[in-house]
Amino acid sequence: YVMENIQAIQTQSYHSWEVIVVTDSEEMSVWSDMRIVVISSGVVSPATKRDLAVRYSRGEYLVFLDDDSYIEKNYFENALELIKDSEIAVFGGPAITPSDDSIWQKVSGACYESFLLSSSPSRYRPVGKIRKVLDLPSVNLVVHKPIFQSVGGFGNVYWPGEDSKFCEKLISQSISIWYSPKLLVYHHRRRSLHAHLKQSSNYGKHRGRFARDRDVNSTSLAFAIPSTFFFYCLLITFVSLLGITSKALYIPLYLYIIALCLTTLN
Repeated sequence: YVMENIQAIQTQSYHSWEVIVVTDSEEMSVWSDMRIVVISSGVVSPATKRDLAVRYSRGEYLVFLDDDSYIEKNYFENALELIKDSEIAVFGGPAITPSDDSIWQKVSGACYESFLLSSSPSRYRPVGKIRKVLDLPSVNLVVHKPIFQSVGGFGNVYWPGEDSKFCEKLISQSISIWYSPKLLVYHHRRRSLHAHLKQSSNYGKHRGRFARDRDVNSTSLAFAIPSTFFFYCLLITFVSLLGITSKALYIPLYLYIIALCLTTLN
């Protein structure tokens, strides 16, 4: 995946870039391209790795990518178009499932793209127009370096969720975050149901923690719906065991089944 990632950068029409690859242990670079630098960080969180990479960087704009992602062929050109707007200093776009992913990876991607199963399907497929958002994932995130430094970088050890905490810092300092459906990154999904559920549960666990911290970008009602529905399912199970058969009590369950069918058809 890392080789694929670097190759996608090397084939861009825009050539004024540098890449910093951060590894756990010390490794030799396998690239002859002098614009690619490999540094080691020890076994630390992805957020710590990114903060370290920024200290080595020389560019004016930072582009954060995951190791299992790669950018679309016109990524840098599309980013430069956004940079021309003086109001836009922090921006990103969707991370979509590659067409050559396995069937299980595509199933995982379809879950995240669903309006029913995801609070933000625009993270996983192009949706709407350029607009301000409260949160963006670090798999596809561009930040003006002075702004990144002014908020202290990521400055946390969360994973996943380090990007939400970073975006929360930006919002608290009235720095706008922009979403562009044209700024595409391809992101490989998890290869099995177990890996997908583990990733999804980690997302939920950290989002719940941030909601408890009252982070602005984690207190949306949408994030409370899964837990609320879970307790509702426990309730109807309990009342059914007591012999209570009120039809009105099952209306939310019927609505869920209808929504699930419509989502599956879609």
